[in-house]
Amino acid sequence: MTEKTKQLFLIPELLCLVGLSPEQRQNEQLMKEVADFSRMNPKRRLEEAKKLVEVVNEKDKTIQVGNEPIQMPGNMLDQPLFKISTQTFQKQPYDNLNS
Repeated sequence: MTEKTKQLFLIPELLCLVGLSPEQRQNEQLMKEVADFSRMNPKRRLEEAKKLVEVVNEKDKTIQVGNEPIQMPGNMLDQPLFKISTQTFQKQPYDNLNS
């Protein structure tokens, strides 16, 4: 009997937090914990994703998730300027996406 390999596609919109009840939003401790995960820098986000892959691969032997992320080329756009009345604002650039 040969073992079949299946691909499992996870839908990002179903894996992330999409809404909180008004009661949850008023809970400062909960909001702090949510912020810790929703505002990660890219390096930490990658580390957390790798930990999740390890857990999935260890707990369920029927699924095998690749250990390394897919490498893709990309472009970084210039930071836009925001003008409000007589003031001009610019979001601080990402000095190092790996930090």
